[in-house]
Amino acid sequence: MDRALTFNKNIEKRCCKGLKILGLIKRVSTEFKLLAPLKALYCAFGRSTLEYGTVIWDLYTATSRNQIERVQHKFLNYAAKVLHIEHKPHNYEPVRTLLELSNLTDRRIAANKIFLQKLIDGSIDCSELLSQLNFKIPCFYSRSHYPFFIPLCTTNYIRNKPLFRMMRIANESTATPF
Repeated sequence: MDRALTFNKNIEKRCCKGLKILGLIKRVSTEFKLLAPLKALYCAFGRSTLEYGTVIWDLYTATSRNQIERVQHKFLNYAAKVLHIEHKPHNYEPVRTLLELSNLTDRRIAANKIFLQKLIDGSIDCSELLSQLNFKIPCFYSRSHYPFFIPLCTTNYIRNKPLFRMMRIANESTATPF
């Protein structure tokens, strides 16, 4: 975290490291013609580097999201070239579908949901975090079925605190079994 209370330096560091690993993957996999080993290399080294610690420093600005997604797009472009997958410029959906890779934003949302679910289930033993969850307990019948109460946040910094963000994601998700 920097002086402006953002994770910009961490994001830049993740992107630089991801691009370095992507360069290594390109050098190692020049002779690969199969989908599985190429995907395995990227998922093991590249994507894990980009996603390290995202439950804590999840991206909330479009610039940061695009910066991280750009690394995955470079991999998808390389994979399309190596595996001879036709796609329009800057449309990586056919390649992503063939490789069965989801975009990083969806994976971060899923990671937040999983962390919150494990925290509630007791798989993650941290009573301090659990006590900070604001379960919504209605005092009268209401049409609102949100599982969590999120206080009014006047700044993006407070709105994107990890627990507030996880509770907001759980409220926005209709498939969350809370």
